[in-house]
Amino acid sequence: MKAINQLYPHLLPVDAEVWQQFLLNPPIRFDRFDYDVRIGLGVDPGDKYPPNYRKMCLDLSRMRIDAIGYTSTSIYIIEITRHAGLKALGQLTAYPTLYRKSYPTSLIVIPFLVCLDFTTDMQAVYDSHGLAYWTPKTAVNQNKPRTGTFDGKGGIDAHPKS
Repeated sequence: MKAINQLYPHLLPVDAEVWQQFLLNPPIRFDRFDYDVRIGLGVDPGDKYPPNYRKMCLDLSRMRIDAIGYTSTSIYIIEITRHAGLKALGQLTAYPTLYRKSYPTSLIVIPFLVCLDFTTDMQAVYDSHGLAYWTPKTAVNQNKPRTGTFDGKGGIDAHPKS
């Protein structure tokens, strides 16, 4: 059996453990996953550098989504973290917009958090934003993004696991 950091080299080992726990019984029937998906433009160091160096800087400085889960009707932008706080909240707020700019799609794009738990006071903040999340304790919070938030269509995927 491969070590956890070989299965998911883009994740910290503690985050990979949370992800593996989620995958044992995910609440949504995903068709497939992509990992470490680059979004955004990146940072160009300027034309005083050679083209190969500029390309490398642009590629390495782009933001990366931990995982993307696909269903027939939706794309789930998945942030994986042991303890969810402000950083993950910002990523889940920004990534859907940046994903659409990088990869235009007509599918519903849903931000989704997979975490072990929340830092102090943060679960209420995630709930107030209508963000869907999974923790081992809650199994899944089927919050629906508010109309006008993230995708403007609202709703959690119509493919919950039976």
